[in-house]
Amino acid sequence: MAQERRISRPEDAAKKLNLTKQKLSTETKRKLSPEMQEKLDKSFLEAAKNGNASDIRRLLNRGANVNARDDDNRTAFMRTSYGGHIEACKLLIERGADINALDNDNWNALTYAASEGKAEACGFLLGKGMDAEAMDNYSRTLLMAAAYNGHAETCRLLLDKGADIEARDDYGRTALMDAALNGHAGTCKFLLDKGANIRVIDDKGKTALDLAQFNGQTETAKLLKGREKT
Repeated sequence: MAQERRISRPEDAAKKLNLTKQKLSTETKRKLSPEMQEKLDKSFLEAAKNGNASDIRRLLNRGANVNARDDDNRTAFMRTSYGGHIEACKLLIERGADINALDNDNWNALTYAASEGKAEACGFLLGKGMDAEAMDNYSRTLLMAAAYNGHAETCRLLLDKGADIEARDDYGRTALMDAALNGHAGTCKFLLDKGANIRVIDDKGKTALDLAQFNGQTETAKLLKGREKT
């Protein structure tokens, strides 16, 4: 009886190649000394900072730990989010990155993206289920992180996703106060237009206007003075 001939399909070849890659990756990890692992992970974290998906993939295939951390407990996923490198973020998720990991200050990947005004990355991360109301060790919210650096569009996105415009940190300060302190007049105007309370005082009895004046933010102080009269 003639032996039945098995027809090779493209998906079979792809599956075989994938298994081979996984085997090679496992073997590489087994062979790495602690010193080599540390060196590889450092290179991997640097590649993540630069958002270079090719380098990230290559280093992961060589055995880099997808959830490796730097001295401040930051992961590669935090670093790619900080830079707004969405394709690199997608790759890391595919390879098992912990998207909810926290650093020493209780910042996660979304906090980093918000602080840098990476609105598109924020939208991507929120779409992955990350919390728009996440807080750090000082009860500072994502909205505060964005406002502090003057990123009005990111503030808009976070408010649309349910962020509390009147949330306060451990010092009694709001997102409006953070924007005022650093002289981000445009962001202050945006937050006021969205209903931020200009008369709120922090734990030291300071308003947003007081903070702007204290920090020499003339333009912002002028805007706030005008809005206090209305």
